[in-house]
Amino acid sequence: MKILAVDDDQFVLVLLGACLRAGGYSEYKLVDSGSAALTEITSATTPYECILLDIQMPEMDGIELCSAIRSLPDYGSCPIIMITAMTERSYIDEAFSAGATDYVSKPFDPLELGTRIRLAETLVSEQRIALDKSSELHSLKSKLDEAFRFSIDDPIVINEVPGVIDKLVMENYLLQLSRSRVYNSTGIGFAIADFEDFWIGTTLGNIYYTLIDVADAITLNLKKTGYLLAYCGRGRFVCVTERGAVMDIEELEQSIQDTIDDFDVMSDNRVRIVVGEPRTTSLWGSLNPLQLMDDAIAAIDPKCRNGQSAPADSRSSKKFDRIVGFG
Repeated sequence: MKILAVDDDQFVLVLLGACLRAGGYSEYKLVDSGSAALTEITSATTPYECILLDIQMPEMDGIELCSAIRSLPDYGSCPIIMITAMTERSYIDEAFSAGATDYVSKPFDPLELGTRIRLAETLVSEQRIALDKSSELHSLKSKLDEAFRFSIDDPIVINEVPGVIDKLVMENYLLQLSRSRVYNSTGIGFAIADFEDFWIGTTLGNIYYTLIDVADAITLNLKKTGYLLAYCGRGRFVCVTERGAVMDIEELEQSIQDTIDDFDVMSDNRVRIVVGEPRTTSLWGSLNPLQLMDDAIAAIDPKCRNGQSAPADSRSSKKFDRIVGFG
């Protein structure tokens, strides 16, 4: 595995090199600044497969560097692991929003670092499957008559909207939060009402671009709060933000709806957006941080079909696969 490690502290770089060798990784490069990292990446004959970044560096910090790397060809799904002594939640949230897939706190344990790298490999393999589907959808913009398989339950990646991350990355983010940080988080569900009818009644291209518009409308109305947003399939999104950041759900729902109406999204019928009541966790409750996402989805489902319960979460619901032609 080809690895690039970036840290302005020479002692940390030496330690990282020793850890990588001990973990069986022999193909790696150590650099001490963001500019040196970008030079190394852009001049490399073959892309790096994993990147380790320190958050706090002079001139260009790790978050800026992470965002710059994500914008480069071949690095849309490369595992980026932040290695940082910064414990404030805002830094970690910014890192994930910029494209990080994981983080390790300093001082780090060599075994934990090796585990994180192996987990990142597994995560990125899943991301590549989703990105392959997204890439195919982009190619269909110029090949409108080409058929493409796409499931109603697929949590496709929406790269076009800043602040929207992969569902797998959202799950990984939650799993890394401490119990107190999960307690201080709020999950909010957003959905396109009657999505099954919308799915059946229009083309796949229309569905995809509508999801982009809905994601854009949600993020525009959340811009005053720190958040991460992921598409979870079946027309549903989940936002994770700080507890108490969003107070008036009816007002938020109407504001998002107004934005969608202004977009004039591509569909034969008006797209109706519903927002679920915020969900939080008890400090002494479930040990599973992913429950926050499940609860947010559960809160939105009853509002998705004219007040009647929508199908269960995608993990247990029936798949709706089909071949759809653009035309």
